Amino acid sequence: MRTVPLFLPPLRERDGDIPLLIDYFVTKFNRKYKKNVLGIDPKVMNMFKRYPWPGNVRELEHVLEYAFVFVKGPIITSSHLPVLTESKTKVSAPKPGLSAEAAWEDEKLAIQKALANAHGRREEAARLLGMSRSSLWRKMKTYQLD
Repeated sequence: MRTVPLFLPPLRERDGDIPLLIDYFVTKFNRKYKKNVLGIDPKVMNMFKRYPWPGNVRELEHVLEYAFVFVKGPIITSSHLPVLTESKTKVSAPKPGLSAEAAWEDEKLAIQKALANAHGRREEAARLLGMSRSSLWRKMKTYQLD
């Protein structure tokens, strides 16, 4: 039996799909995390439309799930997002003068928040952070978060 080849352009070429995908994922994560997030800040939407999404739709999903770990109100803002690094417009370039220590402290804090939101379950915290359980374990060891 032959199948029909289907070409789907990458998300970076379909920025018009981003608002639809965001609505879908917000609805999905509201149910999953029992929250009432209404959407994202317009500045975040503009940032998402400029970001190249090397991981395509799956990366967008992980970024939004990460935000759901930290958002407390109805709107996701840039402060709830992970650092997006491969941007052609440098969406989240580090602030000038930001030391490696400060960046590590941010990562340590993100791990602590994820662990708290996952009630100490490492596998769940790793999923929320978009990393493997072994990567989380190594980072916890580095930051002495046993």
